[in-house]
Amino acid sequence: MELTESQISSMLKDIRSQINELEKKASALELVAKMLGADNQVDKKPDDITETGVIDLESLDVDQPKKRKTLGNDIREILPRFGDQEFTVNHVEAVLERMGKAPSGKTPKSRIAMALTLLEREGAITRVFKGRGNVPNRYRQYDSDEKQESESQKNEQQVSSETGVRKIKLRLDRPRSA
Repeated sequence: MELTESQISSMLKDIRSQINELEKKASALELVAKMLGADNQVDKKPDDITETGVIDLESLDVDQPKKRKTLGNDIREILPRFGDQEFTVNHVEAVLERMGKAPSGKTPKSRIAMALTLLEREGAITRVFKGRGNVPNRYRQYDSDEKQESESQKNEQQVSSETGVRKIKLRLDRPRSA
């Protein structure tokens, strides 16, 4: 089977048009690769590597890790807004709702109460009234004076428990009965 000149020229035309289409696709793919930064990562030695091959961590541009968003951290953020006022779980829940950080789930108040208990154990707040039944616990943020007093009381308790000495307070204004 012999091809004529017209057939050969039409085949060459088709081949050239296919080559042009493939070159356009290749240039488009190279552009996408540049946009994705692929050419910057190929066989490049970072400037942060020292002569010994160790990476200089101080020259790296690394963001500090952010605090994890937890209910406890959200409550810590709003504590200064209460000032020296007493507050309850309901107050904390209302402020969190206004800020759009209200806890989800079936029992948001119990989650807030647990977070407040943990903050009390950490010493960030103090419970000023122990609630019972439908009367809620009331909390207050620690003042610096209160912190110093509570720390000194803790230290006294540690010293007395370590030495085995028990402190007994006597009231001198009442006579002792026998």
